[in-house]
Amino acid sequence: MIATVPAVSPRGETLSVRFLGLGLASGEPRLESVRRDVSFPDDPTLRTHECRLETPYGVASPVSIPISEVPVAVRSSDTDINSDQLSPPIGITSWLGESAEQHFRFHGKQGDIWDVGVRSQQIGSPLDVALSVLGPDGKQLANNEDAGGSTDAELQFIVSADGEYTLVVSDHISGAAGTPLAWFHLTLALPDPAGFELTVPQSLNVGLGATAELKVNAVRRGGFAEPIEVELTGLPDGVTLPDNLVIPADASELKTALTSSGDSAIVAKIVEVSGTAQTSGTRLTRNMLLAMTMKPRCKLQPVDKDGGRTVHRGTAHPGEVIIDRLEGFEGEIRLMMAASQSRHRQGISGPQELVVPPGNTGASFPCYMPEWLGTNLTQRMSLIGVALVPDPKGNVRHLVNAIEGSIVMSIEGALLKITQEAPDIAVRRGTSFELPVEILRARKLHAPVRLELVVPPEYASVLAADPVTVSADQDQARFQVNVSADSELTGEVSYTVKGTAQDGANLPVVARSRASIAVEQPGLR
Repeated sequence: MIATVPAVSPRGETLSVRFLGLGLASGEPRLESVRRDVSFPDDPTLRTHECRLETPYGVASPVSIPISEVPVAVRSSDTDINSDQLSPPIGITSWLGESAEQHFRFHGKQGDIWDVGVRSQQIGSPLDVALSVLGPDGKQLANNEDAGGSTDAELQFIVSADGEYTLVVSDHISGAAGTPLAWFHLTLALPDPAGFELTVPQSLNVGLGATAELKVNAVRRGGFAEPIEVELTGLPDGVTLPDNLVIPADASELKTALTSSGDSAIVAKIVEVSGTAQTSGTRLTRNMLLAMTMKPRCKLQPVDKDGGRTVHRGTAHPGEVIIDRLEGFEGEIRLMMAASQSRHRQGISGPQELVVPPGNTGASFPCYMPEWLGTNLTQRMSLIGVALVPDPKGNVRHLVNAIEGSIVMSIEGALLKITQEAPDIAVRRGTSFELPVEILRARKLHAPVRLELVVPPEYASVLAADPVTVSADQDQARFQVNVSADSELTGEVSYTVKGTAQDGANLPVVARSRASIAVEQPGLR
């Protein structure tokens, strides 16, 4: 999913939304759009609504649509926009044509204060928008290009005299005007009334028997200056905090301490943080994930901290890891590939888990390097260590600690390569064909090679072949592939021949050769 039109929705309404993305209508890799009716929640605490668009080709990636307090309109072209007069407050999702400029008129009354904003980056548009306000005489009165650390624009405008004013949205920098994704959302509204917004961290960790600091922030608007009483509900058992928490009238932040007892159960809970202004009666609630934690039981370090080992493409490198055991822990430790790597993975992988026996202070984690890696960059593998430890209440918890640094590898050419001598083949269903395969080994690899056929899941019932082992002194093989007679599939079918050998450390050396065949109906020849 790339964008939606409108890009912003009014609260509590049902709208016909146009979704833009790749293959939404046909499944093909091209930009397309579909329409769906979407009902937006009326909950005043929600700022966005997450949509998951279902198509005949699968469920698209989720998209979060901001929710607005003002009416929303859509303008899909330049037609008549320059003569269109707005009736604020209003939000307009519109498209910027090749002229790279749009004008919107509105009638201003002396003394009015208007908040004007244009979103482009925030809604996934490539535009780099600029915003300006022209007076009744056409002279520029205010302008803005970048606001809040983004390429979106916003400004506050005080109307000096009754008359017709013009908002100008433009983009003469990005070059994206006139493209299918050149959408923006313009908002013209009165400033928010006096009040406040409450912000808390999404999550907070509190160590067993330790204290953590919680910061509660109040964003005051419209001259709001009341004290704000703060309350936390739903705290885990054993976690306490001071009484009578208040953000003073002259402050925007409260810092308080959350303390865990040493015999608490290790749990994670959603905690409600509420702020109440007594004079106005305003009460806002925000949620936060509060997680109890225990100290890690191991520290991991790569043996080669400042450099790497040379690793051939298509091989597995036994990355050596030093394990420092902490808190007297002597049990088994599970090493796993970290979910977040310091670089793009490019197919680098490792075992699902490597179990380090109790008491061991070192291990070798096999890091597999695919045969398509380039030799111009080093590759890095990040690991985590997991120890299973009961908490004070006897609940077994997984204590995780990341490796300090990473296993670093310099990439060299492959030790093994396989090629197919007859890549273009046409066969009928219910027959078989013989596939000549050539095996190329580097001098340091003198081992048998196991050949097997790998097909995508959708072709699993079409092609089949028994594995073939090619001895160390052979460089040629003939691979017999059967084409099922039961399948109704015709046309091109992709497949891969995979070759696997074992190096001197008994680790896999892998090479692949990809090709396709044309499957024909019986009786066509």
